[in-house]
Amino acid sequence: MSNYILVDATGLVVGTASVPDSDLPLQQAPEGCTMHVGVQARPFLDRFVDGVVVPVPTPEPTLDERKATLLARLAERRWEVETGGVTIGGMTVETDDRSKLLIVNAAARAREDSTYIVRWKIGPGTFITLDAATLIAAEAAVFAHVQRCFAREAELSGQIDAATAEELAALKATVEVFWP
Repeated sequence: MSNYILVDATGLVVGTASVPDSDLPLQQAPEGCTMHVGVQARPFLDRFVDGVVVPVPTPEPTLDERKATLLARLAERRWEVETGGVTIGGMTVETDDRSKLLIVNAAARAREDSTYIVRWKIGPGTFITLDAATLIAAEAAVFAHVQRCFAREAELSGQIDAATAEELAALKATVEVFWP
């Protein structure tokens, strides 16, 4: 069994194959390519230069590409913090999308009926009773938490957009911490 590579006119490896030795004389390189037997390389990741396989250098991302990557990570961090819960009066309240929907619905019901109470699960096997005023306050606190997350994302987005290459490195750490 013999390995061979196909190389285009620029030296870029564009294909590889393994064929039985008896089939090797039947192999032909496509027009514009050369065939090199007994060589292993990675298509489109290697070049064949002066008989040597060398990796194609990965181009450094541009400042705009680095900013786009950091903005995408910032959106992820905002979502992680937004949905990671919030502490209200010593009680941790979940803020994933389902929990936010339940809180909004319970608070809407509480606005209609000031005597409304509900059993609320705050952890494994842990339930508390919440009255209408507490539900409305919890909804407001959750909404404020979500808005703080979006405001922080907007603030950091502006800093990233305006950043120089040197400033971008410091902003990466700030994004991971998220809160000042």
